[in-house]
Amino acid sequence: MRPSIIKPLDRKLGDLGAWNHVELFPYNVTFIPDGLPYVTWQPSKWEYEVNSNHDVQELFGWTDSDVGSGQVGLRWLKSGKYKQAIMKGHLIIGLHGLILKHSAHLGVQNDTVIMDTIMEEDGRADCDDGDEEAMWELEEGEWGLGDKAYCGIRQMLCGNKPEETEFDTFWNSLLSFYRGRVEIVIAKLKKHAWCKTAFRGSYKALVAYMEIAVVMTALEIRRNLEKGESMFEVCGPWPHKFQ
Repeated sequence: MRPSIIKPLDRKLGDLGAWNHVELFPYNVTFIPDGLPYVTWQPSKWEYEVNSNHDVQELFGWTDSDVGSGQVGLRWLKSGKYKQAIMKGHLIIGLHGLILKHSAHLGVQNDTVIMDTIMEEDGRADCDDGDEEAMWELEEGEWGLGDKAYCGIRQMLCGNKPEETEFDTFWNSLLSFYRGRVEIVIAKLKKHAWCKTAFRGSYKALVAYMEIAVVMTALEIRRNLEKGESMFEVCGPWPHKFQ
């Protein structure tokens, strides 16, 4: 179901791609990434469950070495940023709010490492054009809008730190204005009751809850866009120009 609803190439192809523009970035900006926490209990038996459940490992893209030979527990989930145990989601949307990708990661992983991995691994040449994993075969001149956590990631426009000039202040405010769109989509993903308290179920249950929330939210946004109802102000229709 997910490949028919979450199509990364919709950021630049077809009718949805033709409307994936904003006034101040009319041609070559196509996506906005951000991380989001799913707060969990502080597990111990998840160590065995993840290490022995190959379906869960495959979904998260983990190998035996990633989980440390059965040592996935609180130490892999305790986030320094959020100061609690979390599973981290990583969301990427178009400028019109369309969900282009969502993936799950350990709480200790930061957004920079996650995005760098996506950029390096998900754009491999053996992916089909319709495959979600083919998303990040970015064209030369194609850009995303990142916050300061994404500084150093190729083809990512980020804020200036520290703000030393009036232009730095203007530029940071401009990026924050457009990046607010991904925060609104994250709020839609996390409006459900199970996101309001620490999740106390199993990995498999958490995976199911996350997947249902992502797919159904993506479906709602897609159907509204297909009816001409965008969450945000956009411009178009015209093709992207990356050169």
